[in-house]
Amino acid sequence: MITLFEQLHLFGEYYYVKQKKIVQEILFCQRIFYSKFQKIEEPVTPLLIEQHLKGDFTIALPLLKERYTHYLVILYCGEQPQRFCALSHFILPKSHHKRYHLYQGKTPQEVTLFIDTPPLLLEEAQAQVEKISQTFAQYLPPSWKTLPSSSLPIEYNIVTIPYLPLSS
Repeated sequence: MITLFEQLHLFGEYYYVKQKKIVQEILFCQRIFYSKFQKIEEPVTPLLIEQHLKGDFTIALPLLKERYTHYLVILYCGEQPQRFCALSHFILPKSHHKRYHLYQGKTPQEVTLFIDTPPLLLEEAQAQVEKISQTFAQYLPPSWKTLPSSSLPIEYNIVTIPYLPLSS
C-alpha cells in the first residue's frame, strides 16, 4: 500500500504510465479494449508521485487486488464540480458512508471521489457504487464513471493519482 495525501491508501506494488499511443489491446467479454496505460511491474516511489504531480507524466494505480477493493470511486468530469462536491457531503452520510475523500483531477472540471469501505469483492463494490451513482443522478446530469466495474477488464479498474485534496 502507498499513502497519498495522508488519507488515501492505494495498492502500489505496480503502476501504470499513460502513453501517447495505444500500448495494449485487451480482449474482455467478447469486446476489445484499447489501453494507453502501460503496466510497470515495480513499486511506486515518492519520486514517481512527485513527477506525476508536476505533470511530467500520468500515473495510475490499481483499484483491485485479488478482486477486492477498499474504495468505491466516482470520477466526475462535468460542468458542475462544486455542486458534485456539495452533493457528496449531503448524499454520502445519508447512505451510511462517513469516510470519503474528494480530490482535484488534472483540470478544474475533474473531481475524484474515493469512498472508504471495508474490503469488498468486485461485484459487491460495483453494486454499492452504482447505487450511490443513481442517487447522484437524481440531482445532477450524469457526468461521471464509477469504479470498480466488473464490465471492465482489470487493467481498466485503475485510478489516476489525484492532484490535490479538496475536502472530506
